[in-house]
Amino acid sequence: MVSIDTPSPALLGRAGERERLAELVGSARNGRGSALLIRGEPGIGKTSLLDEATRDLAGVGIVRADGFEAEQAMPYATLQRLGAPFTELLDALPARQASALRIAAGVDDGPPPDRYLVGLGMLSLLAAAAERHPLVCVVDDAHLVDAESLEVLAFVGRRLAAESVALVLCARPEAHVDVAVAGLEVLELGGLDAPTSVRLLNRSAAEPVDPFLATRFAEETGGNPLALIDLAREFTAQQLTDSSLALGPVPIGQRLESTYLRAVDALPAGSRRWLGIAAAESTGRTALIDVAAQRLGVATDAAGAAELAGLASVRERVRFRHPLVRAAVYNAMPAGERREVHAVLREVADEHGRPDLAVWHAAAAASGVDDEVADRMERAADAAGGRGGTASRARLLAGAADLTTPGPLRDARLMAAAEAAAAAGAAKLALELLDRIERDREGPADLDPVTEGRLLLLRAMLALFVADPDGVRGGTERLLQAAGLFHGRAPELEQRALLAAFNAELTSESAAHRVAAGARATARRGRRRRRRTHLAHARRARRARPAAVRRGGADHARGGRDAPGLDRRATARARLGGGRPDDGAVGRAHLR
Repeated sequence: MVSIDTPSPALLGRAGERERLAELVGSARNGRGSALLIRGEPGIGKTSLLDEATRDLAGVGIVRADGFEAEQAMPYATLQRLGAPFTELLDALPARQASALRIAAGVDDGPPPDRYLVGLGMLSLLAAAAERHPLVCVVDDAHLVDAESLEVLAFVGRRLAAESVALVLCARPEAHVDVAVAGLEVLELGGLDAPTSVRLLNRSAAEPVDPFLATRFAEETGGNPLALIDLAREFTAQQLTDSSLALGPVPIGQRLESTYLRAVDALPAGSRRWLGIAAAESTGRTALIDVAAQRLGVATDAAGAAELAGLASVRERVRFRHPLVRAAVYNAMPAGERREVHAVLREVADEHGRPDLAVWHAAAAASGVDDEVADRMERAADAAGGRGGTASRARLLAGAADLTTPGPLRDARLMAAAEAAAAAGAAKLALELLDRIERDREGPADLDPVTEGRLLLLRAMLALFVADPDGVRGGTERLLQAAGLFHGRAPELEQRALLAAFNAELTSESAAHRVAAGARATARRGRRRRRRTHLAHARRARRARPAAVRRGGADHARGGRDAPGLDRRATARARLGGGRPDDGAVGRAHLR
């Protein structure tokens, strides 16, 4: 079975969870069985964790029976599959227990079996199987298991303390599962931490994702592995960069979106509409959502069904069960409906004295060029920048540029957005914004000199930041060109460009010196290695001389004193010639 919860064939992170499962199996090996429920959202990696924990378990039997939606209405369907490998052990069980199991599995006819006897029979069957070797029973997608099997599995799980059996269930957070397995230990499986999420995103993408954007995606997906993998595989790096400038939630893949939307589609129309309003209001403020819902004709009790379905909770703020639920709801709304909701939320935010929220909703409600909204976004961007919010400033200015009539003002806003993105550490986003300026320009003289200079200056600095070899090589020239464009127009920028050019040249010269020094050191090490090699050959040559020469007689007394010098000269000649010593020449020197 291929589960939606299988995010990747190779598991990243999860050290604590893997250790807990190893302890569970280790206890079963020592005759102290137990059961564990792993609970987590769709795509969180439950199946991958199970696969990792049960891989290469020597001396342990593994039996697995996953839940299937098609079998949910079939009593004891999962139990029958779990016990099928051990049918030959049924005759060793007490007669009433064996009969109950056979009737439950549909092998024998008879009145409906007592569930207590079915539970005892299953416990006895697994205990008998574990007498051969410790046994690990795995049930994935337990939320899809039929109710009768789930109750029996929970019954067995509570009574494994004296058996060599480990029972592991995996399920999504659903109320009927919690009721059925009450009393079993629960391991809540959350999202990956930010560094692991970024590693997974980059491992799954065709090309590296900007670290700043990758961290944002990790946060907005809640570290959900499947969401990160689908982002990397279903969207290009360009689409991911563009989505980071969007005002709504990040996009999610089709698998997770369809999973969450099945629950949403089961709600009444009013509740679905209310969820859409709540998803559009990113702060979750109940006061704003309630007023907007009333103006859009949504009943005041529409939130109740969404709460009962476990999709959101309503207090002072509306909180979605998971960030991906909000993303699925928001991205599934038709564009016209989304703009209508944002337009009403803009009015409500203005009335409640929240101009910062109002400008976001105004931008999301706009369609095409809207210079008035663009001016509001620029003012909001300046306010965000004054508070140190460089990332928010970049998004606001980029949004303002999208709504601005093409021309110098649009270019200036894109330029300012790129500078803010660079200040926030989003280098690739900054480069994308610079590319947009160049794509929009109609000719080489389309930009004013100061904006052109700022573009050249920022490109040169970003080339150093991302270690672009071509950009670094041409950096000094680009910076001097920028200084020329600033001359007589922007003295402070001219000084900055000249200083940057000076530093870049110093850095390049220093790097050249370091490379040359490294080359000299490498050459010295090579000469030493060759010298040692030549001396070793010379020693072997001496050992290979004829016995008469090796004797310490008169001939040796007459010529031996010169041999070491001759030996070194022969080795030196060989080294200068670039080859190995001539053993014959060395020998002749000794015989001379």
